[in-house]
Amino acid sequence: MTTILTEDLTPEQENEPVTKGFFKRELKQVLKSEFEDFSQKMFRTFATKDDIKDLATKDDLKQFKNEILEAVDGITKDYKNHKEEHDMNKAAHDRFEERITAVEVKTGIKPATA
Repeated sequence: MTTILTEDLTPEQENEPVTKGFFKRELKQVLKSEFEDFSQKMFRTFATKDDIKDLATKDDLKQFKNEILEAVDGITKDYKNHKEEHDMNKAAHDRFEERITAVEVKTGIKPATA
């Protein structure tokens, strides 16, 4: 923090009351200096309109979310279809296995080992 400037006051003057004009001048200098320091810090810290103009908007994010959800829905649908197909193929495989085993038993063929 900036301190009040003294205009090379003598030790006797330092103990004397200051004038209203002197105080106003000193205060004005301090406030100006502090404001300039704050302004510089503010421009380094806060984003400007130019800094954020290329960032995604709320609507952009909503659209992106919807696109992701649609893609996930498609993947989920494909997964369910493949699972149903797999279950049907497994059931058919099991039926064929039962029929083959029955034929092997009736004909006396030795079952194949895996």
